[in-house]
Amino acid sequence: MKIFNKKLKKKIFIKIERKKIEYIDRKKAISDSLYFLIMKNFFLFFVVVVCLIGITYFISTSIEGQIENQNVIEHTIQSVDYKIKNGNYQSIDMSKAIGKNGYFEILDEQGKCLYSSGEHKKNYSLNSIDFIPDVSMDTFVQLASTMKDNKKLLVISVYEAEYKDDGSYQGDKLKLMMVLDEKRNVIFSNANNIGKHKLSEREYNLLCTGYDKGTFLQKYIFTNKYGEKRYMILHVSRSHRVKARNMFYVYIITVAIMGLIFIGLLLSFSFSMRKNVERPINLISKAMKKVEKGESYDPVEYYGAQEFVDMCGAFNSMAQKLYRSEQERKFVEEQKQKMLADISHDLKTPITVIAGYTKALADGMVPKDKQRQYVEAINNKAELLSGLINSFYEYSKLEHPDYNIVVSNGDICEYLREYIAAKYNELEILGIEIQIDIPDTEVFADFDPTSLSRVFENIITNSIKHNKKGTCLYVCLYEMGDKIKIILADDGNGVPIHLKDTIFNPFVVGDESRNSKQGTGLGLSIAQKIVEQHQGTIELLEGLNDQWKTAFEIILPKKHDSNLSK
Repeated sequence: MKIFNKKLKKKIFIKIERKKIEYIDRKKAISDSLYFLIMKNFFLFFVVVVCLIGITYFISTSIEGQIENQNVIEHTIQSVDYKIKNGNYQSIDMSKAIGKNGYFEILDEQGKCLYSSGEHKKNYSLNSIDFIPDVSMDTFVQLASTMKDNKKLLVISVYEAEYKDDGSYQGDKLKLMMVLDEKRNVIFSNANNIGKHKLSEREYNLLCTGYDKGTFLQKYIFTNKYGEKRYMILHVSRSHRVKARNMFYVYIITVAIMGLIFIGLLLSFSFSMRKNVERPINLISKAMKKVEKGESYDPVEYYGAQEFVDMCGAFNSMAQKLYRSEQERKFVEEQKQKMLADISHDLKTPITVIAGYTKALADGMVPKDKQRQYVEAINNKAELLSGLINSFYEYSKLEHPDYNIVVSNGDICEYLREYIAAKYNELEILGIEIQIDIPDTEVFADFDPTSLSRVFENIITNSIKHNKKGTCLYVCLYEMGDKIKIILADDGNGVPIHLKDTIFNPFVVGDESRNSKQGTGLGLSIAQKIVEQHQGTIELLEGLNDQWKTAFEIILPKKHDSNLSK
């Protein structure tokens, strides 16, 4: 059963405001769109990665020369090659390539030392010279052990890298293979120039490690200006090689750190995006669970991506409507229970009197001189009961969704004057005065004369019932464009404050005890339903002016739209 009006909805809305369920200020909440947020973070991530690449490249290039010690030696030799070939050995500075403690020697083709930048001169056998790695060759030594006839043999393989004409790597070529026993005796060798059958400890070290007495040896073969073959033996200090090795470790560590920083930035970017996406979803999820359980909750407040702010706003709007609907449902249930109680009370009172009086008459307990009085009381209560039932029927009929009034076009001014004229004698007998302000001109409108007279009757009846003799009624009608306004007012006692917000609710009476003089409390509720059927509105005004204490304002359209009817 529909029992709501505008003031009732306003009252529920006030309750909702007290619960503090309201929309978020979206102008403050919205920042950037999710797309812009992703692109902004991606751009920052890209810039940082480019900076890391630049830093890594700068560090790698700054220590590349120190890491690639072989290339430094070759480059230094090329820069002083003219001095080497011309025999200006004293003016050659190789410290950058071989270290401060390193030195170089110049040998003739027989291995005799012609010059040494160090303190001592020493001669080399041709086999020893052959075992020293060449600065221009990319060689590496592979050691392996095997067993033959219960004897442990050492296999030494020296490989040399080969490159194509364009400088690209082609593969490794076996330069030397030698098999030694535990005493360094040569069991097998593919080098024809090795005439020895046993390697000295120095030759063994040179062949396997290139290391000799605290330095690492490399050779450079050249021809001097006289066409003579010469050997340049470079003694690279161990500390210099260790420094190069350490710089290589620094390079590896630097690359590893940059890699870790990159991974950290990637994870940070991922977690940041995950947080931006998960946080609003978690907020909405928690709020949905509370709504599902029927618990109260605060609005979802999120400040971030516009899409999620819109989502949270839509959820808050939905939750607000659900809360309002729930409050209305509870109110309807309460009013339904109250209405059933009121109907039961209003019907029970006259039925109780009728039953009591008829039983007394049937049992012969009423004296003959009072039987007529009892019969009249029974008749009055029956008429009251009939009136109550008619009121209930009228109200329920108006509530039915298929009920529609039958309107016709007519002069509403003339209709209202005729109604007041028919009511005039009754008002005069009751001592009620009346003032009329109705235009003499014709005002045509679509209305149902029968039902509209019920509206006027209910309002005037209430005014008569709740006011004393001498009260003055005021009836006014005037045009408002395509609408008509009708004012029904009186200068009586006025409506109690506690009834103003609920005066159009069904079963609302001035006395909560609901005595028989109060009526059903359906009069104004029926009047409201009829006015709404006319697609109009009825409202209790706070006061038309100082003279009129109670004033009802009825606004009706001149043209009735059948499409808007129930």
